[in-house]
Amino acid sequence: MSLLAKCNKTLMLLIKLARIVFLTISFLSIVGLSSDSQGDGEWPAYGRDPGGQRYSPLASINRKNIESLKVAWTFRTGDAYQPKHGRPTAFEATPL
Repeated sequence: MSLLAKCNKTLMLLIKLARIVFLTISFLSIVGLSSDSQGDGEWPAYGRDPGGQRYSPLASINRKNIESLKVAWTFRTGDAYQPKHGRPTAFEATPL
C-alpha cells in the first residue's frame, strides 16, 4: 500500500470520527434541553421544548374550572386596521 493510499485511508477515518463526535455532541445538547431540565411553567422555546411538543404539565387549569376563566389581557397588533376609505386590512397568522 502506498503512502498516499495510507494517508487517504487515515483522512477518511478521521472524517468519520469527526462526524460521530459532532452527532454525539448534538444529540447530547438536545437531550440536555429536554423538558425534564426546565421548570414546569417555563417555555424557553417555541412549543415549550426544542421538539415543539406544546405540552404543559401544569394542572391549575382543568376540565372542572375551564368555564370560569376570563380574559386576562389582550394585545392589539394594529394589523386589523379599518381605514375611512378603501379596503380594511386582515390579520393572518398561524394559530398556536
